[in-house]
Amino acid sequence: MKPARFYTDPVIRTTRFAFQRRGPKRLALRFSVSLLAGEWDTVEVRVDSVVIGTATREMFWEGVEYKLFDGSVLRMWLESPPGGHAFLNITRNGHPLPGSEGDPLHQVRAMVVMLWVFAAIEILAEAIVIIPTDRRDDDPAKLLTDYWVTAVAVIVVLLCILAWRRSVPALVFACILFAGQFFVYFALHPSFYLFWTGLFPMIGFLWLIQRAIRAAIDLKAMRLPIRRPLAKDPSVGVSSPV
Repeated sequence: MKPARFYTDPVIRTTRFAFQRRGPKRLALRFSVSLLAGEWDTVEVRVDSVVIGTATREMFWEGVEYKLFDGSVLRMWLESPPGGHAFLNITRNGHPLPGSEGDPLHQVRAMVVMLWVFAAIEILAEAIVIIPTDRRDDDPAKLLTDYWVTAVAVIVVLLCILAWRRSVPALVFACILFAGQFFVYFALHPSFYLFWTGLFPMIGFLWLIQRAIRAAIDLKAMRLPIRRPLAKDPSVGVSSPV
């Protein structure tokens, strides 16, 4: 990131992507970030250190395309989830680049990390603050509820370990358990203020969940064709497929 000399000068933030997984990061996006507005307004697109174009934020909402030197087409566009910031999708010949927002593996692991962080905060809050307080109050019912909440958070952490390895059922169950806690809490503590303040974040979170589950299903479908071993044909003396 290139620092600004004055608060009115834009800050240049560079993000790099590879065209193939574990390949060299040949694509570089140089975002011009305005400190006053708090968001970027223009992007300079480079491939192998060669500038191939410049686009504004408004152009990215409509989608921009660049034809690369090898004849492939690079397409980029912004996607806005409900109640959240915009995602930048990048594809080459229709395939998302590794590490971009449209990459299925990136979507799954981003959701897993999010669940890990929230579950860890929940476990620490229950173990350090809530459960000791309930013990001092000597309320067995509340203490049992807190134990159940902690157990669910631990199960979510364990399921996310399997989801990190692209397990679709583990990701689905982890998301159901985690999101179900909030619905149970709202059902047991009805409040218009809690409902209104948590409505849009919950919609955005559910959108991210379905996005991650669809990405996990796509990853599961990406399998190499089964290659059968060759068996020798004694009459011919050469190998032939079984």
